[in-house]
Amino acid sequence: MEPYSAKHIHQAVKDMDSALFLPRTSDLRQIAGFTQDGKKVDVVQYCMDGASKGMVAYIPAGTQ
Repeated sequence: MEPYSAKHIHQAVKDMDSALFLPRTSDLRQIAGFTQDGKKVDVVQYCMDGASKGMVAYIPAGTQ
């Protein structure tokens, strides 16, 4: 399997609501760059025993 960038994946699914599981060290500014026209991306941080394990970005359909 070939690795794909987040931008490539976003372009492929931009017409659908999508969820993107990300490492805990992901740059939130880069994720926010997927939107335009005041739309928002919801990001949820998942923790176990007080330690961050990852994030999920919920990206609405029709962004960019």
